Amino acid sequence: MAMRKLRQLSCLLAVLALLLVAGCASVPYRQGVSFDDPYLAARSDDAVEIVRGRPHAFLDAADWIWPGSLLSKLILWDWRVDRHQIGAETERVVRNYLTVNELPHVKVRLNQYAPGDELLRTIRNRSVGAGWRYTLGMVSWLQYTVLPGRFFGGDHYNPYANSINLYSDIPAIAVHEGGHAKDFTGRKWKGTYAFTYQIPFVNLYHEARASNDALGYLREHENYVLQRKVTGLSTPPMEPISAVISASGSVLISAILPMALRSSAVILPVGCVVRPCRPRSDLRWLANHV
Repeated sequence: MAMRKLRQLSCLLAVLALLLVAGCASVPYRQGVSFDDPYLAARSDDAVEIVRGRPHAFLDAADWIWPGSLLSKLILWDWRVDRHQIGAETERVVRNYLTVNELPHVKVRLNQYAPGDELLRTIRNRSVGAGWRYTLGMVSWLQYTVLPGRFFGGDHYNPYANSINLYSDIPAIAVHEGGHAKDFTGRKWKGTYAFTYQIPFVNLYHEARASNDALGYLREHENYVLQRKVTGLSTPPMEPISAVISASGSVLISAILPMALRSSAVILPVGCVVRPCRPRSDLRWLANHV
């Protein structure tokens, strides 16, 4: 728990230091992955597996009890973070994302607690080396079991079990976690890559990869406004309109200062090659759709 909080805090601090820099999706969007993992070979008729947890009055209200979830809601200024009630639209978006990118082997859990199945998937996931699965993979499973996101929240992708766990009803978050799944699927040494993700600040590279892919997908394949719907909450001085960034175990849409959008070239902060954005048309699209 302490290690996860330290990693999340380091991500958040780094993001806050980069608030004047906005993210931009790479163009054109690349579907699928370049590395064909024989252990993840899928048949053409395979379908994305999405399962839902059973409703529970107390657990479904945990986002208003657990301080970590309240903090995430405050930072994002969106009550749907760690909501524990995921709508059909979020499910549709993540299903379409995984289908378009040919990732049917990734299992999606919507507000579900299933330690037994996560353990089996970790043991059977031969795309990750046994040394990593039975060390860090078991630590990850133990954390999932003892500190369940079903109560504590925290959307995340588990590379050892190759599963996405969602607790927030925000499509952009779902696609971001799908971006992690795509990124890991394209790696030959997945266990080593997962290990580097545990290193504070180094994991900003992983986050940038997932965010860049998410923005590219949303721009090319989703044709509806992803701005916050009317919730009855007042609007903060700085509207979250741009980059999808991971912190506090779930994804945060960073609050980008308006002046950052006036630049003719918008740069993703960590190691991604993108084209400069046109100052008017592209930024207008970001303001209306992300």
